[in-house]
Parts: sequence; structure tokens; C-alpha cells
Amino acid sequence: MSGLFIKPSEEIEVVFYTVLGSDKEFYHNVDKKELLKNKNIIPDDIKEYCISFRRPNYKDNVDTFGKAVKIEGDNVKVDPIALRYLRFCTLLKSWNLKDDDGKSIPADSRYIDELNPIIAGIILDELDRKLS
Repeated sequence: MSGLFIKPSEEIEVVFYTVLGSDKEFYHNVDKKELLKNKNIIPDDIKEYCISFRRPNYKDNVDTFGKAVKIEGDNVKVDPIALRYLRFCTLLKSWNLKDDDGKSIPADSRYIDELNPIIAGIILDELDRKLS
């Protein structure tokens, strides 16, 4: 295709890593090499997570912006946090996240809501970076 249209099969993959360090601190990063620089990290304990998102099309942008923008007379307000949340919920296709018992977690908005805000921020920062 010429790039005029977004194919439904087009994906953006976000990968991030987490590990509980020997100092009992929780570490996370999208760059595994950065994690390995920390002396409290045992390389074999690092967990890799992959999240797949659909590439947004024009309708996705209209829908998410329409819900995150409020117009009151001449005043236009954009809620950037709502915009990122809506983008996450709209574009999420799959992930390999597991609970503490190793059971797969469904990739849906209910579990997005339960994500650690720091982890959600890491995912969204990387998604934004890949979309720009």
C-alpha cells in the first residue's frame, strides 16, 4: 500500500523490563542494558514484557481526541492524561503480562486500570515515542 491508509495488521510493539533487585527495590526500564548497569540486579531475574498496539488510524484519533477535549464557549481544554489512557485502551491488541502466580492477564481495559501507574507511564511514554 502507498502509505495513504493504515492497515489493520500494522502494529507497534512496546517492550519493557522489570526486576526485583537484591536490595528489594523494584527496577524497570525499556532499555535492558540500563538495568544491567545496576549492581543490585541479577541478570537472570530480569523479566521481559511485550505489548502490541494497533497503529492508530484517523478514526482512532477522532475518537480519542473527541473524548479528551472539552470545549466550553471559546475555551478549549485537552486532558492529556485522558488522551493517553484512551489511546492505550483503544489501541491495545495483546500483551504477555502475568499475575504473581504466573497466570496470563487478559489484555483489556479492566487490567489497564489496575496497572501500576509507573509501569503504565513507561508503556505510554514508549508508545508515544514510537508514534512520533
